[in-house]
Amino acid sequence: MDGELARKPDPQDSFAQVFLGRLPYDVAKTFTADQIAAVRLAFGMRYRMDHAIDYRRTLCFPWGRYYVVFLCGRDRRDESRREKITVVERLLVWALAAAIPAAVAYELIRKLG
Repeated sequence: MDGELARKPDPQDSFAQVFLGRLPYDVAKTFTADQIAAVRLAFGMRYRMDHAIDYRRTLCFPWGRYYVVFLCGRDRRDESRREKITVVERLLVWALAAAIPAAVAYELIRKLG
């Protein structure tokens, strides 16, 4: 792949698509596959960009704008990284998993009742 231009990245490579899509075409077409791999490492793009649920919204308040991101998907990390999850993190995940449906149910009951 040395020297091969990355004009048409692999469709499975979502990082390359997003990265090159943000550049002017005349600049993007000069990147080689090796250069894109180096940029990926430099930016630390270790996560996959395909999630079963990908909810991103901006909330506007009188004092400022904030964004909310909710991602949900299969845990594809290797076993060594999964073992590093602490008990507190596991409890937080379970608390959030319980709180979200509870909040939705509360809002439905409040609006219907």
